[in-house]
Amino acid sequence: VSQSRYRGRGGFSSFKSLLERTLKDMRFLYIGIDPGLYGGISLYPLSIHRSKVFPMPTIKKQVKPRRVKRFLDYETLTVLWKTLLQKIDPTHVRIILEKAQAMPGQGIASTAKYLRDYGVLLGMVTFAGFSVREITASTWKRKMGLSSDKKDSILKAQELFPGLSLCPPNSNRTPSDGMAEALLLAWYGAHLLYREEYRDWE
Repeated sequence: VSQSRYRGRGGFSSFKSLLERTLKDMRFLYIGIDPGLYGGISLYPLSIHRSKVFPMPTIKKQVKPRRVKRFLDYETLTVLWKTLLQKIDPTHVRIILEKAQAMPGQGIASTAKYLRDYGVLLGMVTFAGFSVREITASTWKRKMGLSSDKKDSILKAQELFPGLSLCPPNSNRTPSDGMAEALLLAWYGAHLLYREEYRDWE
């Protein structure tokens, strides 16, 4: 038994249609990726009003009779990267990916799964031909004046992207720090990491 948030209500075609509408007429794009099962992916075309953010595509699978686990949804991620390649020149895309690091207190199995998923994400975007920069959380947060507190990231994302919901679909309306940090990674890429290039693209 498996269940994905992107496979109901129209499935992949619905998700693909949303992406196509978002990407229409875009000439350049910054993408922020907060990896992990509760992370996010943001699309920032240098316009606050046209920006989008999605929770990381995941799928729930029953691994034992009474146990369900969440996994990265590789099929939905494939739809995302294929749609991007169809709608925008890959040389006009910059991806800012938060670099995976082992977390204190995290078990060996959880760490191995997280690093495997990170490797899949990095492999996908690299194979697609996108320019990718890996940035540690401590580096980009320090440059943006943020602490390690996830609440700070949510507040900063709400300040920079007012009106853009940080709540995953079908959630209890609690803002997602993963979606917030995906947006901040894209903003950091455009305004700090690729600052000179950003000026040329404006």
